Amino acid sequence: MALRSTVCNHVPMMSEEKQFHGWRLLGVIIGVAVVLAIISFVVDWMVIGPLEGRVL
Repeated sequence: MALRSTVCNHVPMMSEEKQFHGWRLLGVIIGVAVVLAIISFVVDWMVIGPLEGRVL
């Protein structure tokens, strides 16, 4: 009996978890793109710039 009641309590939560969160996914994608852009800038500034004789 106790197992059945815990399974029934989790059924509504499963339907909420299956809901597609488009805005959250879009935010994660934009966040990853911003982080990659920052890393790219830092690598360009610290590694590639001095090799090409550029000074920021």
